Formats: sequence, C-alpha cells, structure tokens
Amino acid sequence: MKKLAIVLILLALPALADDLADLRRLDHELVVATYTKDAAWFTKNMSDDYVLITSTGKAKTRSALISELATPGLEMQPYEPTEVNVRLFGDTAVITGRIVQKYVYKDDRVEADLRYTDVWVKTAGAWKNVAGHASAVTIKKESAK
Repeated sequence: MKKLAIVLILLALPALADDLADLRRLDHELVVATYTKDAAWFTKNMSDDYVLITSTGKAKTRSALISELATPGLEMQPYEPTEVNVRLFGDTAVITGRIVQKYVYKDDRVEADLRYTDVWVKTAGAWKNVAGHASAVTIKKESAK
C-alpha cells in the first residue's frame, strides 16, 4: 500500500510541475496584459464573473477593469511581479506577489507599490482568474505638469 501511494505521488509530480509553470506564466502575462492594455487577454483568461477588490476597497468587474485600462490618457510603464508565491489546492490556485506600478493619468504621476492576491480555478483543462485583491504598501502621487 505504501509503495502504491509513493508511485501515485511520483506520477502526479509532472502534472503539478506543469500547473505551477502555467500559473507562473499566467501571472506574468496578467502583468503584461495590464500595462499593454490587452483586453483580449483579460477576456480569455478571466472568468465572466471575475471581481477585483482594489487597494481603495472598490469592487471591479472584468469589463470595468478592461474599460478602465482603455481610458484615454492612462499611460503605464512596464513592470515585473516580485515575491511571487503559487500555492495549489487541487483545481484551485492562490497566487500572491508584489508589483510596483508607475503610470500617468490625467495630471497625476502615480507610483503604486502593491501586494496582490489572485485566485485561479482550473476548468475544462484551462486556468481562469476568478478573483483578485490588491493592498497598497505605498502610493505616491504627484503632479505630472
């Protein structure tokens, strides 16, 4: 019985490694899709009922997030996620990390240091982001003029 359990664990390791790699890739793609304003990526990889709780406590749907990123005058600089941790719980994953977003919007230059949590669920063989949360470490705002 013990040998069977070990064999089953060893057989599951490649699938686990694939899921972890897929989730790390998706986490990075989410960052890139944000600063490149890639609405198609959000539509493909987020559930229809996705909700983001922002650092100010507002709830935003997927469509509201896509609309906000398309706002004229919003210019984001590229950034990379850090301190990324992926935890798997069967077909559910929780990703935590940190980002520093720098952007100009209207007359403001903003630097937002944020910790984030994203919840992903695997359905029909594909991972979908179902919920996100961002907490501000610091947010600096100054006039862009």
